[in-house]
Amino acid sequence: MDDSNGITWRCYCTKRIAYKNKKCTCGKDRPKYAKLSKRFAYPKTKKRVYIPTEQKVYFNNKDANENTISVAKALNFFENYGNKQETITPYKVHKAKQEEIFTSLFSDHQKAFNNYIKTKNSESYFNNNKHIYNSFFDQFGGKMLFELTRHEIQSFLEDIVEEREVSANTFKHYKNYCSSIFTFISTEYDILLSNPVSKVILPEIIEYPPFYLYPNEFRLFFSLTKELDFPLKLQTAILLCAHCGARTACVENLKLKGIDFEGNVVHLQSKGSPVRIVLLTQALKEALIEYIDLYEINSSDDYLFTTFPRDLFRDVKIRFLSEAKAKHKKRPLEQLTPHKLRHTFATWRYITTQDVRKVQKELGHTSVVTTEIYAQTDDNIIRQVLKDGDPFDETYNEEATE
Repeated sequence: MDDSNGITWRCYCTKRIAYKNKKCTCGKDRPKYAKLSKRFAYPKTKKRVYIPTEQKVYFNNKDANENTISVAKALNFFENYGNKQETITPYKVHKAKQEEIFTSLFSDHQKAFNNYIKTKNSESYFNNNKHIYNSFFDQFGGKMLFELTRHEIQSFLEDIVEEREVSANTFKHYKNYCSSIFTFISTEYDILLSNPVSKVILPEIIEYPPFYLYPNEFRLFFSLTKELDFPLKLQTAILLCAHCGARTACVENLKLKGIDFEGNVVHLQSKGSPVRIVLLTQALKEALIEYIDLYEINSSDDYLFTTFPRDLFRDVKIRFLSEAKAKHKKRPLEQLTPHKLRHTFATWRYITTQDVRKVQKELGHTSVVTTEIYAQTDDNIIRQVLKDGDPFDETYNEEATE
């Protein structure tokens, strides 16, 4: 029975015993160290809860005076809590904690978030996507969590997409990356943080027919890289895409040991897919030999490229559009991207071989249905190939022709 103003100690049997009693009703002695608790009722809800002392109280069963001093500290704690409990409640403590997090800056959480992403995903995944995370924190690092609006994130993502010339599907991935930042903070600190990214509107996905370059268009595009003295790195990367159907990730993952000059093949791999073996064209073979010699790539495990030269590609594209648009007004040349060079390879390969299964194998498609879209070619490119010959036999040593 509690005869000590509601102050109790708790036995191992879970019963609460008045702190003056030395034994529990179950027969066990009062422990030497124990936390005391007192029952309080909240003013509004009248809900009763036991509040424990911050530290354990020492009980000396042989010295009553020492017990009095030790218990007096606990009684003083309860008295102070009783005076404050009308204004300080667990709810208000939690609310204050939330407000502290809400008013923190995004930059305060960048290091913890990066560690979380590295732990949860592979290193290559983090390296491939860290540009979007870093761009987010660079843009909004000085803002408090509650300040960021949907319109700001919408503009941020649209600018990123326009700058990098990515598709609407990639926009969706970028949106998910930004959303994961809010999800991490909410989970890490156990707070209900509003996620404005969920309200970002995705752009309409327009299904265009497969875009590819005609051989004479590619000849002009490639000649500009030489005419404007762009580095050999760009020329080699372009030929890997256009003459081997490489994705940009394949270019970035290519090691010296992946090239077999004697067998005249290159081994390509991306997205965790199986290795694809594609024949080397003469133009690509010459470019690779010159590139490897220029950059002194000797170890078989050395990567040929650290990143795909997208910035250089965009610079050439600007010049290409200004020169080609007047001659090819009806062609949607602004759609040209590094990945569209892969489409170009598929279309040229199908026209020259008429073997969709072979093209499927070289592209690494799991379904032939995906490859068949490249069989939908127009008559103009077929006539051009029949007239000029196999575009893969080009050496690009001569000046571009119209």
